[in-house]
Amino acid sequence: MEARLKSFTAGAAASMGAAASTHPLDTLKVRMQLSGQGLSPLQVFTNIARTEGLNGLYTGLSASMTRQLVYSGTRFMAYDAMKDILQTPGEKNLPAYKKVIAGCSAGAIGATVGNPADLALVRMQADGKLPEHLRRNYRGISDVILRTVRQEGPLSLWRGCGPTVNRAMIVTTSQLATYDQAKELLINFGADPHATSTHLTASITSGIVASCVSNPVDLAKTRLMSMQPLPDGSMPYKGMFDVMQKMVAEEGVFSLWKGLAPTMARQCPFVIMMFLMQERIKELVGSLQLTKPAELVTPAVKM
Repeated sequence: MEARLKSFTAGAAASMGAAASTHPLDTLKVRMQLSGQGLSPLQVFTNIARTEGLNGLYTGLSASMTRQLVYSGTRFMAYDAMKDILQTPGEKNLPAYKKVIAGCSAGAIGATVGNPADLALVRMQADGKLPEHLRRNYRGISDVILRTVRQEGPLSLWRGCGPTVNRAMIVTTSQLATYDQAKELLINFGADPHATSTHLTASITSGIVASCVSNPVDLAKTRLMSMQPLPDGSMPYKGMFDVMQKMVAEEGVFSLWKGLAPTMARQCPFVIMMFLMQERIKELVGSLQLTKPAELVTPAVKM
């Protein structure tokens, strides 16, 4: 249990720090994904600065921090737990396919737990793009969640959970499993396992892979979570594959990678900072003793 708590703490703290640093890029990515006009990152940035001010780039920061605490802490903890479960006696290094299984499982668990915060984040970031009379003008993550529950029901907090879980399985595998595998290969070629250069190279590899693989699913998730009922009361999309099918039909195949530039610009720095901080925090919490050793517990005195 102590090892799991340390995994959760290191993963959550590192992810929150990385997310806070890259949040403006995440906002740009979401706005580009919601736009059907093919706007460049610079055009989206200019629109936000003109209509909402520079503070608009930090819309949804509270939801982002909550999401990273719940989602990333859980997935790091679940990933380490799954690796321990999958490792057989005498197995020195976990095979790549087992890392993939661990990553998929951890991503699914973390995404299910963190979906309400993820939904709140997307809605807060997307709100500024709507016409002024349609904006919800959320005051924070608690306001998003309470209004969503009141207006749409509790289960609406898990709207888009399917695409979110699919994305999280892809992202967690392409981040954590790729990082683990790249780091292992570097060490096998003589790299120092504790060197920053080793962690940096492995995290850059992880960031590039994660950005390219996850963008279509991430885009579908964003559109599902931010959609509003049509005039006839029906929803514009039925699910993730419906989003992708309509996008390909209406906007072309490459529309599935809309927002890839800001995704990579955000994902790569995020992943680099996350893993560099996670390695340092892991060393720090690894030296801490979170539970009292059994030998130090004073036995009860029998009367």
